[in-house]
Amino acid sequence: MSCWVVPTVAAEVWEMDLSQVMRAIHDGSAVSKTENGLQVVDVAPHGKEICRPDACSHQLAPVTYTSVSDAELDLLHASDSDFDSSPLNWRRGRVEASFRRKAPGTFPLLKAA
Repeated sequence: MSCWVVPTVAAEVWEMDLSQVMRAIHDGSAVSKTENGLQVVDVAPHGKEICRPDACSHQLAPVTYTSVSDAELDLLHASDSDFDSSPLNWRRGRVEASFRRKAPGTFPLLKAA
C-alpha cells in the first residue's frame, strides 16, 4: 500500500537530507507525483514496509565534524609545563586577559538628565 507524503516528511522518515530526497526524485529512484500542484513522494511503494530508494540507501550522511590531527591532539593532552614554550598557550593568554578585565561597578554610571 502506498504512503504519499511531501518531500520534507519523506526526508524525516528516511532519515536523510532533503537534498538527497530531491535528488532521488530527480533520478527517478524515488516514486513521486504531482497532485494539485503539490509534489508528493511514496515512502512505501512496495507495500507496508517503508524503505529508502535504492540509489540513496548506500549514501552516507555528510561528515559534520573535522578530524583532529595527531599534533593537535598531543597539544590538547600536554601538561602545563609543555605550554610555557608553545605559541599556542591559551592558558597564559587567559590569565593575561583576566588582569585586563575591569570588575563590575568600576564603570561610570550614566545619569539621566
